[in-house]
Amino acid sequence: MIELIWITLNVLIFCFIVVKLFRLVITIRKKYGLIVAVICTFFLLSFVNKPNEKLLNTEKFNFRNVNNSDNELYKQQSSYSESKIIEKKLLTSLIFSVTYNKNGVNRENIILNNCYICTSGTICGTKFKILNITTNSIDKNIQEFNLTGELKWSLIGIGLYTQIKKYKVKLNLK
Repeated sequence: MIELIWITLNVLIFCFIVVKLFRLVITIRKKYGLIVAVICTFFLLSFVNKPNEKLLNTEKFNFRNVNNSDNELYKQQSSYSESKIIEKKLLTSLIFSVTYNKNGVNRENIILNNCYICTSGTICGTKFKILNITTNSIDKNIQEFNLTGELKWSLIGIGLYTQIKKYKVKLNLK
């Protein structure tokens, strides 16, 4: 619910700024002419830029050591994937996914490869970033992942608040 209010506040502030700038350009056109208004419009548009961050809301983390890729342990494996929704809100959801391999005689050894954290839904004014992932092996096929991340809240691109989030995810790696 807070995210819905936050999106509405972002949109209202953006619309207010656009209306004020539009009125400013009309006033400049009436006082100084069309050419000055066009130059002022291009000047105001020069402040609009594309953010440097990726537009994708997916983060990837590698567990496998690259130097061990030629090791006998990593040969002849079957790849698997498991995923779980770790947080579901009104407009967004946070999805955790892990890829792993099994090797050995009966495919009993689990080797973690990558994990992905994806934010899906309507996202406006918030950015979630994972800071730390730790793993614990509870049982032969059950892994526990402890995730620590931060949720950044911003209005019109200006960061206002950072919230620390912690999640505990148990996955049965079949």
